[in-house]
Amino acid sequence: MLSLSALNTMSRTEFVSALGEVFEHAPWVADAVVGQRPFATVTALHDTMMQVVRGVSLEQRLQFLQAHPE
Repeated sequence: MLSLSALNTMSRTEFVSALGEVFEHAPWVADAVVGQRPFATVTALHDTMMQVVRGVSLEQRLQFLQAHPE
């Protein structure tokens, strides 16, 4: 298990690799938030990732949601 402190100090590549599969195998979400570190809480990290998903085009959100396992 990775700590938030570790995530906050990883290189961009390490951060995206660590979290890239967390959101439906969509590393673009992790890549979009890496520049907003450090995150004070895991909830803040999650909320920021959700904001990214909500902020993309409808088509990209649909592709994201369709990647979700049944």
